[in-house]
Amino acid sequence: MNADDRRDHDLFVYGTLLFPEVVERVIGRRLESRPARLPGYARLRVLDEVYPGLAQSPCAETPGQLLLGLRTEDLERLDRFEGARYQRTPVEAIDTDGTVWPTETYLTPPAHWVFLSDEPWDPEPYRDNPLERLGWAKFEERNE
Repeated sequence: MNADDRRDHDLFVYGTLLFPEVVERVIGRRLESRPARLPGYARLRVLDEVYPGLAQSPCAETPGQLLLGLRTEDLERLDRFEGARYQRTPVEAIDTDGTVWPTETYLTPPAHWVFLSDEPWDPEPYRDNPLERLGWAKFEERNE
């Protein structure tokens, strides 16, 4: 293990990872988080799916959370969970105090924008029992 493996990382999340239950299932623990927003990006529904994608859009702003204290092995698990339709990319998120956080998020690469609808994705329908409403069994099958 090198020094970077022990260093904490932060991650801006905007979709299924907004739910602590999902994060805990993926990495095995809950994390501290804080509200944040990501200017210049739109959160859009992925066609025929219950989760969103994130694409650059100069006039848009995406609300989300900063997950704090991730370890390198947590990011590796999250990379597997997110799959090939997402790319962990450096961004700058802004918290509710106006502090700019250099961080990363999972963007939908331009080659996959064809899978995004024009409709914004709303997390509210999933807040009550997110594991069931998001079809957790489908995610587990994909990541075995």
